[in-house]
Amino acid sequence: MAQPKDFFVKKYHALKGIKYTLAMIINEADRQAEYEKLTADDPDTAVYTKTIAHLTHEIMRINHTLGNVERKMHE
Repeated sequence: MAQPKDFFVKKYHALKGIKYTLAMIINEADRQAEYEKLTADDPDTAVYTKTIAHLTHEIMRINHTLGNVERKMHE
């Protein structure tokens, strides 16, 4: 069975990976919203705005969880 510290290190790396992926999705949504604003006669960027807001909230939740995991790793 893995040691608790090993578990928390793996969890930490998994959460960091998820955070990075969400950041890339947010960047792509932002880029698509800007593209739509520039090219469309009647842009509908509400979908992108909601996506960005939701994923930003999820990143904040991951940051909180990462803080707890880091604390457990160093106990």
